[in-house]
Amino acid sequence: DVVALFREEDYERSSNVGRMDASGRFTKSIDQSRTSVNAWCDYALRGCDKAPAIERVTERVEAITGIPGNNSEYLQMLRYRPGDEYKTHHDYITQHNDFPFGPRVYTFFLYLSDVEEGGETSFPQLKLRVQPKKGRALLWPSVLDDRPLVQDSRTSHAALPVIRGVKYAGNLWLHAWDFRTPHRQGCAP
Repeated sequence: DVVALFREEDYERSSNVGRMDASGRFTKSIDQSRTSVNAWCDYALRGCDKAPAIERVTERVEAITGIPGNNSEYLQMLRYRPGDEYKTHHDYITQHNDFPFGPRVYTFFLYLSDVEEGGETSFPQLKLRVQPKKGRALLWPSVLDDRPLVQDSRTSHAALPVIRGVKYAGNLWLHAWDFRTPHRQGCAP
């Protein structure tokens, strides 16, 4: 079970991508647009990225998308309690175009729990809402097919507030090229 891999102390307040600092790293921007908590499943978190459950998820995502596992950012585990939300935003980060791994081309979003009420993923421009249900997954593009360095604005989305229950979910952002090797070498923000 993916949720069971994370301890309470692994979670921290979710943040948005802030400005890039002098070292080439993004600062964290914490505000009321994103009120969940998250944890990153990488090599620094007790070797979380090598846990069998995570390896199975990564292999399934690779099989579904045809994108190599190394092109994926590490799993971002999310927890939304009642009232928590992430207002409309986009996963595309323009500055990624300047890095060896390139832009986020897809988001693979995993629902890891049922939610009693609320917590839908909303795509306002597409007039689409998806109810959280354990075992469901969503896949959407961040870029245009014919211009893969350009944001696809149609996939701006929001995590609507949870009303009752707790929402557990996971993000895997898939890049154009290998993300994990530059990340391990300190060449990724």
